[in-house]
Amino acid sequence: MRRLNLKTGLSESMFSFLGSDIPFLHPDKDLLAALEVGYKVRRAKVWNVNTGKVVFEKNLAEDGYYSHITLSQDKKKLLLIDANTLYTYDLANGALLTTAKAKFNGTTGIYGSNPDQSLILLADAGMLSAVNAKGELLYKVKAHNAEVRRILFSPDSKTVYTIGLDQNIKVWEASSGLLLGTLYLFNDGNDFVFLDAYGRFDGTPNGIKRMYYYSNRIKIQLDVVYEVFYTPNLYQRLVTGERFAPINMNINPLPVVKMVYEQKTRNLTVEDEKPIYSNTSGIAALTINATAANDKVDEIRLFHNGKAVNLATRGLFVTDNTTGADSKQYTINLLPGVNTFRAIALNSQRTESLPDEIMVNYQAGNEVAVKPSNTVATKVATIEKSATLHLIVVGINTYQNPKLSINYALA
Repeated sequence: MRRLNLKTGLSESMFSFLGSDIPFLHPDKDLLAALEVGYKVRRAKVWNVNTGKVVFEKNLAEDGYYSHITLSQDKKKLLLIDANTLYTYDLANGALLTTAKAKFNGTTGIYGSNPDQSLILLADAGMLSAVNAKGELLYKVKAHNAEVRRILFSPDSKTVYTIGLDQNIKVWEASSGLLLGTLYLFNDGNDFVFLDAYGRFDGTPNGIKRMYYYSNRIKIQLDVVYEVFYTPNLYQRLVTGERFAPINMNINPLPVVKMVYEQKTRNLTVEDEKPIYSNTSGIAALTINATAANDKVDEIRLFHNGKAVNLATRGLFVTDNTTGADSKQYTINLLPGVNTFRAIALNSQRTESLPDEIMVNYQAGNEVAVKPSNTVATKVATIEKSATLHLIVVGINTYQNPKLSINYALA
């Protein structure tokens, strides 16, 4: 083994061995444990990485099937597994402390153990089984649909991570084997999605757009069930002990929404599959029709230039619906230029439809600029319709001086 200086590129020899197998480097990076193997040689050894000195050495039977070697966090014990038999040695004097036959689900695979060696895991053929230091089986669960290539513990030993050849990472509660969730990564960037066992999800916006559920042979994108299934900070909340109730995963078919513009036959062009209408009156009448198969339409939403059209600016004629169809009519004051409209419908499960989008180009013409009312002697600028207003909104949830906290909204 050689030590390489990354700044100078120079290396120096630290120690040598015949051959090594299943090496383990202590998290402090000062001790290296491994099996030294060669012709008629098989021994467990631990080296001090800084000095090259051998601090532990134990000759082993040549016909043994040694599959795991690790050091405890306090550097006092060495754990060696031979054909599912657990051997614990005193690192200081080499004495055998305990021997236990582990009742794992299998006999080969990937092993892992927590820092104090009180919990040992084996992943074999996609199954994950756990035993305690006495070898007693604690649980066995189906972990992956492929082989597991690595098992990791969190620093506090409360969480286990299994990395599978099926390209995902499972997160488990170490003490019980409860599946907390699955982390999905994408090879072409930093996007990710984390799903819990009931379908709740969190992730990056682009990652969420790239994943979907299959329910009743229907492909359902994550973003259309956002309202019910999206859970902020889901991973952090689960690993810190928060637990969630199950969600009904029998998702009904997506609702369907269609937006109708009053002058749909006049001045119609199509760009990027979005209808563009020409308007000279400044007022648009929109009718939005929605249907929900095997369900009811729970809500219809309309967005004008990205902003939700609220009760104060819409004409709402249908306010209650218990059937599979609903319709709402809106009268909208347009802004000069292109106005974008986006409509969606939600069923009783709060599943969103795919959006229907149109654009209305309001050609206002050369209107006379509105003169501001001026009742004082100071000069007031003329209103500029093309001006852009920028707002910075800051919310404070905790004041340094608690006497300033605003709590009347909590009453």
